[in-house]
Amino acid sequence: MRFLSMEESWTLLRDKVFGNGGYPPELEKIGRYIGHQCQGLPLAVVAIGGLLSKMSKETSSWENVAEKVGSLMTSDTMDCLNILSLSYNHLPQYLKTCFLYMGVFAETREIPVWKLIKLWIAEGFVKRVNHKNLEDVAEENLRELVDRSLVLVGKHTSLGKIKTCKMHDLVRDMCLREVQYENFIHFKTRYDYDDLLENISCLRRVADFHKYTHSGLSKLMPLTRSVFFKYPYFFCYLSQSSFRLLRILDVCFTCFFSCSQSVSELVHLRYIACPSFNGLVQSLCKLRNIQNLVIHDSHPFGSSMRTQSLPWEVVNMPQLKHIHTKKLSLFISPPTSVLISERENHLQTLTGLMPSSCNDEVFLRIPNLKKLGILIVDESDTIQKCYCLDNLVHLTQLEKLKVEVSESYLLIFMRISEGWVDIPHCDNFPPNLKKLTLCRTHLQWEDMNILSKLPNLEVLKLKHHAFHGLIWKLSHEDEDGFLKLKFYS
Repeated sequence: MRFLSMEESWTLLRDKVFGNGGYPPELEKIGRYIGHQCQGLPLAVVAIGGLLSKMSKETSSWENVAEKVGSLMTSDTMDCLNILSLSYNHLPQYLKTCFLYMGVFAETREIPVWKLIKLWIAEGFVKRVNHKNLEDVAEENLRELVDRSLVLVGKHTSLGKIKTCKMHDLVRDMCLREVQYENFIHFKTRYDYDDLLENISCLRRVADFHKYTHSGLSKLMPLTRSVFFKYPYFFCYLSQSSFRLLRILDVCFTCFFSCSQSVSELVHLRYIACPSFNGLVQSLCKLRNIQNLVIHDSHPFGSSMRTQSLPWEVVNMPQLKHIHTKKLSLFISPPTSVLISERENHLQTLTGLMPSSCNDEVFLRIPNLKKLGILIVDESDTIQKCYCLDNLVHLTQLEKLKVEVSESYLLIFMRISEGWVDIPHCDNFPPNLKKLTLCRTHLQWEDMNILSKLPNLEVLKLKHHAFHGLIWKLSHEDEDGFLKLKFYS
């Protein structure tokens, strides 16, 4: 991209600070000077514009920024990074930690906002404001970083929220420079030269994205709160008390633990993500502070459909709010009379649930669920209609529902003229349902007449043979349906 002219720099700066509205005329001269000091670098202009947009619109404030920008533009190679650092230095402390934390994500992929927010909260970066929940506060923090042009929006949700985000390459370089300077995240070296670090015992967050690291965690850091590993590790020292402060454990491939008992000692763990919890279920039940269970779709033996069984003791852990899975089917063992307690269940997200677990015994005990994903996999030799939606009426707080049929069975389902999923009467759906996604369900178009009567439905997504047939017949009473629908695809 070419350099900007002086006039283009001022126009970009003005639009970033004031939008399409007017601006105080006394700020034009100093504003043009600031734009000129950015030496035609668009990213620098936008970054400074984001900074000025959050400051008072007084000449003295702008003159202070102009002086700092002028003093930074002295090096040919570091000009833009220095200006970006100026924008970072003016962040309030609660935004600095949120911004630096984004450096733990690989630069080649967009960052899923749902995961970023869950990690921010698990780390304790997000504080409750008034009566807002932590997720809403975290979204506001992200929006403020976007407004300051330190974070770019990748994709939006169907209702306009940020779904994925990313950082410009130079912004990421500046972020990693600040991360290193403040010892915020430690990225392990490939051949275990970490032992040479003088501050090895003080590292709070450790990340390793090397495929052929010489060894695992040969020496564990006593104050480490978070670890992120992309490739297999053998945690042979987890039973030592030096690792009990861990809050976040995120690995993309199978972790090899010396014994499941070692996992139960991670009593401060709030977020755990790995491909499978097989062999660790009983230990998970003892982690009383867990908020998020994430089961990755990465698997060293391929991406074939797998099944994970979770006992009710795990689902009913006191702090657990979110269970995320992808390409994996979850079976929840129904609670027995011995296990049933009066403790309120706080689960809000549950994805990948098998139809056999969509029953009264489970749904009646997760009344606060807001997001549900049902994954239909026919593991028998017979083909039969699924009635997994009949009990949804018990989930009165449910707002998002996704029903997906396994891709591997799509050709079988297409031979079923009646559809694979039974759509119940509209009164059997949760009253607050706002978003419905159907994937490979192979429904008849007449079933759409039922969905049109859902009173609060705002988003309807139909994917990959969600319906079959060529004609959708509407009766006169069905023509006024979808009263609140805002998005359809």
